[in-house]
Amino acid sequence: MSKRGATVVNFVLIFGLMIIAVIAISSIQNIFFWQSKTTEHDSLNRFFRKVKDSIEKSMMYPSGFSYNLSFSDVPEYELSINNHGLKIFFPDYDYSIEDALIVSNYNIIPNNFFTSGKIYIVSKNRNIYISDKLNCRMNDGVCDPECMIENKCDPDCYSEEKDNSCISFCIDTNKDQIINEKDRDSICDPDCYNSYRNGGYYDPDCTASGDEICDPDIHMIIDNYCDLDCLSSTKANGVCDPDCMRNDLDC
Repeated sequence: MSKRGATVVNFVLIFGLMIIAVIAISSIQNIFFWQSKTTEHDSLNRFFRKVKDSIEKSMMYPSGFSYNLSFSDVPEYELSINNHGLKIFFPDYDYSIEDALIVSNYNIIPNNFFTSGKIYIVSKNRNIYISDKLNCRMNDGVCDPECMIENKCDPDCYSEEKDNSCISFCIDTNKDQIINEKDRDSICDPDCYNSYRNGGYYDPDCTASGDEICDPDIHMIIDNYCDLDCLSSTKANGVCDPDCMRNDLDC
């Protein structure tokens, strides 16, 4: 082989080795990046699991018990909670996690808030409230569900407008912890009238036939109103409105 041919071969060999090196480095970088992302997501998932587990454990707390989670170093997040579940979004990682909450017939008061060093979990009379702060300021134009800690109803939480706050201390007007006809006050809070359980709480002023809502919280509650939407003469639906007893299979 001539000297020129050997030079070409060496050049091709060196160039090939460079390409292999670039591919190897790129692969290693991808592995490190993937491992880094996996570690980040594992950490975020642990944070989510800690919050979710604490909320579900709050059902075992005695009524009136307040618990808080403290964090010294937590990534930015947006937390959203309602009766259907919990969702946390981490904007710095463009990563979100959500899951259903395993709660048994509790009234989960919906809330949304952003990054905080503390998350408060309050359990009171089958109500569960999660927030980054606990303030009770009456008649300031802002609904403060945490007033329930003091057995109070913030009037700003109780109206005929839908604002996602069903507070048992607002609909239980006679304060006997039982919802029935004695709690009628001519104010229908639509947040307390739906098709899923809210810890036995519903607004009797909202009951109406023909609205396609059979609130399961009226089960076995006598309030002198037969909601025809709950009537199941041919197929049981799991809700017995005793005011319709003779015609309801569930009764």
